[in-house]
Amino acid sequence: MRKVVFVVVAAMVMAFMAAPAFATVAIVKADNIDLCLKTYKMNTDRTFMQGCTPGKKLDVICAEWTEESEKYIGKLTREAIELAGDWPVSRGDVVAIKPNSVISFTDFWKMWGYSPALSKDPLKLQCQTTDPRIVREICIMAHESGARRIVIGEASNAGHALAGLQGYGYMHMIEDLGSKGIHVEIIDFDDPGTSPHVWVKSRGLCNDEYAIPRLIAYEADVLINVPQ
Repeated sequence: MRKVVFVVVAAMVMAFMAAPAFATVAIVKADNIDLCLKTYKMNTDRTFMQGCTPGKKLDVICAEWTEESEKYIGKLTREAIELAGDWPVSRGDVVAIKPNSVISFTDFWKMWGYSPALSKDPLKLQCQTTDPRIVREICIMAHESGARRIVIGEASNAGHALAGLQGYGYMHMIEDLGSKGIHVEIIDFDDPGTSPHVWVKSRGLCNDEYAIPRLIAYEADVLINVPQ
């Protein structure tokens, strides 16, 4: 792997840091917080209970946002990355993007519709996981830079990572990109079938070796970490 990049998002402030030196940090502040926050919502009115109601379409809970907010957050993401400089993706690269989809167990019940008032709180929704609108723009930038493969990978603290990414809107996001000719894969790092692990020797950590997804350890030319 040639380079690791961190794109950090805190509330409405975006920071881009290039590893390993962490010498450059760019911060871009949004001037329209409502457009960022209040347009990202869980459609908790769509649940499996619809399957028990005649005439209702069975659907899943999934984050939704407006196209206007998508463009606005994409613009902020680009500004932060371009201000920091040293964008690492080159033509022919394999790019691995690691968002965060893990939330606290307590907030899980609130966010997934068991407490409707809290689940529709945009601050509660966004303070836990990586906003897919940011990841979307990074995927577009990687595609524009000529990446030959773009992969979003995540694991779960419980359950299935792909189910969590579906809920936070990632599946819808990559389907939309696919319709625009931008192919993005999503893999579950906990699934040995789609994401085999390899043992990698550590450098002064607690264990002598760690099991790391092969994509991260050997296949990716660039790893872009997008924590929340």
